[in-house]
Amino acid sequence: YIAEQSSHFAALQRENQRLRSRYDDLELTNSNLVEETRKLIRDLELNDSRRTAHLETERTIYEISSAVRSSLEIQQVLQYACDKLGKTFDLGRAIILRIPEGDDDMFVYEYHGSFTVPVRDKFFSEDGRRFVEVVLRLTTTCVLSDPNGALRAGFDPAFVQRLDFMSALLVPIVMREKTIGAIFLQDCRLNRDWSIDNLSYFGALADQLSVAVENAELHEEKKQQAVTDGLTGIANRRHFTEVFQKEFERA
Repeated sequence: YIAEQSSHFAALQRENQRLRSRYDDLELTNSNLVEETRKLIRDLELNDSRRTAHLETERTIYEISSAVRSSLEIQQVLQYACDKLGKTFDLGRAIILRIPEGDDDMFVYEYHGSFTVPVRDKFFSEDGRRFVEVVLRLTTTCVLSDPNGALRAGFDPAFVQRLDFMSALLVPIVMREKTIGAIFLQDCRLNRDWSIDNLSYFGALADQLSVAVENAELHEEKKQQAVTDGLTGIANRRHFTEVFQKEFERA
């Protein structure tokens, strides 16, 4: 009887061990399934976030492109582009430099976030103008994330540090194979990893702005030709009539 009970007890122990082993396998499988499900959810959320950011970027580029096509007021277009870029990409600053050919002056359009200070005036200093001279030699997009990188690109690291950003992107604006300015995007909080998509979008935007500048210059040239004598370079009768009418009404 005792031997029979011992055998029965041993069989129960073996069955218990088998069930426990099976239970442990099920627990491991369940744990793996839970982790895989969490990973899948994270991937879906990440993809959705990327898709949303991608659509937002495309919408921003489209809105700026529409402004470029619908207006010849280049100052308004460039400032609008700065504001849209700065807000859409959560930047510390979005700056557009425009350097007219044959002109000692330049135009600086700037957006800055609530947590950053404007740096527009710095570009009109002696160091700032040297920075712009290097910009005019750019033919491809340049990433600035540290003083050494700025030095390798030909910029003065001391001036770059005074701009007080963590990472930046310089996209040249090229018109007829000549650089006439740049889009200068700055992240003042993070060392941002600028993606290939970012570089592509900003490059396309620089092309759009180049077209806008060229159209505005051509419009201004035609407008000037309409009121100026081609031989003497002085105002013609049409211009005299327009000015006379305005002054008469004002008086």
